[in-house]
Amino acid sequence: MRTWYAVLIALVVASLMVVGTPSPPGNGAAAPREIVIAQGLFPVSLDPAVATDQATLNAVEQINEPLLLWTPRTGLRPYLATSWKAVSPTVWEVQLRHGVKFTDGEELTADVVKFNWQRLQDPNFKPPNWPLARGITDISVVDKYTVRFTTQEPDPVFPLRSLSELPLVPMTYVQQHGNQYFAEHPVGTGPYKFVEKVTDERVVLEANPGYWRGKPSLDKVTFLSIPEASSRMAALQTGAADLVTLVNIDDVPRLTQAGLHVVSEPSLRVMHVILDTLHGGPTADRRVRQALNYAVDKDALIKYVVKGYGAKVQGQMLSKDYFGFNPSLRAFPYDPAQAKKLLAEAGYPNGLTLTFYTPHGRYMADQQIADAIAGQLKNVGITANEQTLEWGTYIQKLQAKQLTPMAFLGLALLPDADLMLAEHLCGETYSYYCNKQFDALVLGARHEINPEKRKQLYWQATALEHDDPPVIYLWQQVDLYGLTGRVKNWHPRPDEMIDLWGVSTSGS
Repeated sequence: MRTWYAVLIALVVASLMVVGTPSPPGNGAAAPREIVIAQGLFPVSLDPAVATDQATLNAVEQINEPLLLWTPRTGLRPYLATSWKAVSPTVWEVQLRHGVKFTDGEELTADVVKFNWQRLQDPNFKPPNWPLARGITDISVVDKYTVRFTTQEPDPVFPLRSLSELPLVPMTYVQQHGNQYFAEHPVGTGPYKFVEKVTDERVVLEANPGYWRGKPSLDKVTFLSIPEASSRMAALQTGAADLVTLVNIDDVPRLTQAGLHVVSEPSLRVMHVILDTLHGGPTADRRVRQALNYAVDKDALIKYVVKGYGAKVQGQMLSKDYFGFNPSLRAFPYDPAQAKKLLAEAGYPNGLTLTFYTPHGRYMADQQIADAIAGQLKNVGITANEQTLEWGTYIQKLQAKQLTPMAFLGLALLPDADLMLAEHLCGETYSYYCNKQFDALVLGARHEINPEKRKQLYWQATALEHDDPPVIYLWQQVDLYGLTGRVKNWHPRPDEMIDLWGVSTSGS
């Protein structure tokens, strides 16, 4: 089945070389400046309220923009908002940039901002990104360019968590056409505007000539969906793609020898295996979840499967890049004997069988990693029956709490413990875990203004999750990208956002 699929993708790539490669300009006209980006999956939705995975957001964030922007060099900085401040412990005031317009002509105003957060709170919509509005009790329009957010309790992380994480949509357009139509025909304030979406194949964008920061450096951007790593590498080598994500690790030497560029960047993404505690069964038992952590040899997986492109996490969901990282914790050692002992204590002396879900094409070497983990679990008597799903189905089942009892996942969030640990709160979008004591610690930290006290609460929360693990802790991913020599001035980011501002291409 995979061989047939690889052949099909290869044919698609070949066809895109014909239709997507720029033709020589006629009559002395300058060739359009284009870039083609190949990712492992197709965008789930072009609605920012629905988009949660970075591959989808890479397309969405070219069209729609947030109020604030986080960058690894500058931290949080103004974007569609020119300033933000706490006017009281529970009220944040945001000043908007004047004169910013969506590509349909609607102006960005305080009313539009209010609409975007109320949209998240709409019980008839309740998109996956609804937690970005958690705790907001009031949104008030002060004047045309000033809006105030009132939170139930003090919330020092609010600007990072909410104001930088939600790209804004036009109010009138969405009200007239509806959420479903918007997801297929998005309109934004960003540097590029939507042109075409061919399901499971490509999303095409073109430069927004009225962009508030000035004309973009590229005329056209195409995102291709190529789940098979070998086919993505072929697209890079043939010139059908200029930039590819999730480079096949084994292909790195061959690509560099062919004159292509492979660049790496330590990511904020923490790889792990979800262990369901909500629906009963073996993984509801803490001892089984501890046993699964002892049964997986993280060092071997990093060395032999991802070839060193990973850094083992220390028994917590935070890498050292996150505020709140607990330096006192240590990774679970590889200890098959301890794993078997805990399984026997939990009532499984002869082992057990678990379903293990994994996506295909979403993460670097995701299928190989899942295969290797299943093999290691076999050594302690655990049969992991692998179920591989395409990403659209995977994310739907993930959010519906149907990937039980085990599912391979990677989370990359802005580097504050609040964002990462919140993913394990009771009822959260991706949470298969519910521990009231953990919730109290994380939410207590969220409302603590003193940074040192916040950090101490996060340390308690991560220590609790070390002893009562909701996941198999694996590693911090190191991302690999492949580029042709045509791409100029592009640099990878630890949050995996593909920032195209200032990027150019040669030879168009």
